[in-house]
Amino acid sequence: MSIRVLGNGARYVAIAIAAFAVCSPFADRAATAIDFAKDIQPILRERCVECHGPAQQMNGLRLDRRRDVLPNRVGANGAPVVPGNSAASRVYQRISGTRAGRQMPPTGPLSAEQINIIKAWIDGGAEWPDDVAGPKSTTTVNVGFTPIANAIRDSDRRRFAKLLRTRPGIVSARGNSGWTALMYAGAYGRAGDVRALLSKGADPNLQNDNGATALMYAVDDWRRRGHFSTARQSRTFDPAMGEPR
Repeated sequence: MSIRVLGNGARYVAIAIAAFAVCSPFADRAATAIDFAKDIQPILRERCVECHGPAQQMNGLRLDRRRDVLPNRVGANGAPVVPGNSAASRVYQRISGTRAGRQMPPTGPLSAEQINIIKAWIDGGAEWPDDVAGPKSTTTVNVGFTPIANAIRDSDRRRFAKLLRTRPGIVSARGNSGWTALMYAGAYGRAGDVRALLSKGADPNLQNDNGATALMYAVDDWRRRGHFSTARQSRTFDPAMGEPR
């Protein structure tokens, strides 16, 4: 390796580049802790929450509540935001266009500065203070939900039938965010699962914490049919389970 001493002109250029880097807004953001309430939440509210908020959760994504964006706050696989790892975070993948598919938001991409602020926030640990975390779930999670949810997700017909036969009350069990087995079947299962649950008394009109019913998830799955059948088998974050699958 050779080392060359810079002349005066080259030194001036190097100093100017260094000064620009230090004075740029991106350097300031990196050097200063990002304030979620001031820097991140306004972007989400202005550009994201209309499609991913209380009124609707397109593709099952809700961005106005911490518990939906940061499941268990441990960065489960497939979670919208994985603290410390923007590259693995679905939110950053979509707003930056680094993942296959249309860059979000559909009305036009965020500015370069906004994308970099969100990236820096995620890579810095994705701090989301309690006082702006959004409403908490009031639903009591029933441990009986997990077995039937797993059976539906894994397409385990034998275990699914056994659970319905031996534990009929399981059709009313609630998972995280108020999900029911019928909602789960609508999103991840098959038509036969839905029919079986309805025959056991599952209520199709129940709503989860997002205000969604089983029919909404079933319709959304039908619209995405063709690529969702593969996605449902992947180990992605499950909103009803609150953990990676």
